[in-house]
Amino acid sequence: MLPLMSYLPGNGNILKFTDNTYSISSKGQVVKTGNYTVVEDHSFNALVVPEGHFIHRVDYQDSTQQKVFFQVSGDTLTFLSGIFALDSGIKMQYRLVSQ
Repeated sequence: MLPLMSYLPGNGNILKFTDNTYSISSKGQVVKTGNYTVVEDHSFNALVVPEGHFIHRVDYQDSTQQKVFFQVSGDTLTFLSGIFALDSGIKMQYRLVSQ
């Protein structure tokens, strides 16, 4: 099992979404950009996720990476991917900030 890695808010890692594009910045430098769509997908199956949660995923149109499911709750955006029973999966959380 991989260790939990936590980063303090304001650490310089920013994920920005517009209507159909995204960018990822680290320490003030854009490291990746591209197009995306949101797809309804009920295939996420993990014991740690209640039924009816994480039913949407981001389809990064320039990537062949595994499915990335998401959910917004309050001011938190949570991404889940992978198979938790096989590879412990990945959970990433971001605090939402309006600009």
